[in-house]
Amino acid sequence: MALLAFPEAEPFWSEVHETVLGLHPMPMGQGRSYSRPKRQAWGRLSLMDNRLTFDTSLQIGALGQGAISLLGLGRGSATRFTSLSDLLDSSPRLEPNAAAALVQACAAATWNPTEDEQEIALEGAPGLGFTIRHAGSGTWALAIISRNNLPSGGGFDTVTGLADFAMFVARVSTALARPGRRPARLAVHVLDLSGLRHVATNLGHAAQEELLRAAARRLSAAVRGTDLIARLSGDEFAILQADVSTASQAEAMARRLTGLLGHPYLVLGETVSVIPQLGFVLAPEDGNDASLLLRCAGLARSSLEHEAAEATPRWCRFSADMDARAKAQRNAEAALRNAVCAQQF
Repeated sequence: MALLAFPEAEPFWSEVHETVLGLHPMPMGQGRSYSRPKRQAWGRLSLMDNRLTFDTSLQIGALGQGAISLLGLGRGSATRFTSLSDLLDSSPRLEPNAAAALVQACAAATWNPTEDEQEIALEGAPGLGFTIRHAGSGTWALAIISRNNLPSGGGFDTVTGLADFAMFVARVSTALARPGRRPARLAVHVLDLSGLRHVATNLGHAAQEELLRAAARRLSAAVRGTDLIARLSGDEFAILQADVSTASQAEAMARRLTGLLGHPYLVLGETVSVIPQLGFVLAPEDGNDASLLLRCAGLARSSLEHEAAEATPRWCRFSADMDARAKAQRNAEAALRNAVCAQQF
């Protein structure tokens, strides 16, 4: 993706061209015209596109598409931000305190230009790491790095390579914790693969794990870079769909995921089929807490278990009556157990 730069970022990008790409960059201002007077495109620098540069006033110079994606922002965001604080404060992957701490660290770096590269890990930035270094001539570079682990432990599922339950909850909580900023609007999908236990019984656990990995690959191919897929446990997966403006977008995602996962798999030379069942919720309409959203999406998914296997669609959105029915069922089961213990029959 094209990178956008202020003129003061030229020494940094010159270093990139000469030492990494082996190219001699065209002097800035020659042979090109732009609608934004201070920001100019420098072509494709894919090796560095998870970085951005800033000056002593914390104004953004170069902004890579990889950095935008890792921050959970849309592709059209490159020209929306000129201030580093505005960019970080708008990220759904940074809690407000983490965004403020990162801005403070960047400001502190400008006070000591000779300091070596600084690595930063923040509690409120699950799945992300940062490095800051002086790039010369009043310019600093902030690199944004994807990390599989959380500072408190966990974050990575060893079977599928996806995020785990802890990472998913942390990312959803971070996306929801945005007071005073652009309000969070997201969908949480929970799905399982009916029939997975039969695969383990008939073909063994190695076949079961291979099927889980194949399902994970299909899920990864169906979502955007700003979304998140996690394996919660067993045959249960969860998807965080960011920037959902209408319910129809979440419905389209649910339809796409169940359609992809419903096709047969070739596992260890055997053709295997499973039935995906998916429930989803929207935030903040259906809740504003990660645990609540997961529970409600799980209730919506469970409501499909009573339908015929060939029934379509194999997905549905949570509704309040599902929670009421689940509570009534739990109360009835508890009353029945108490009656049996009291020998009231």
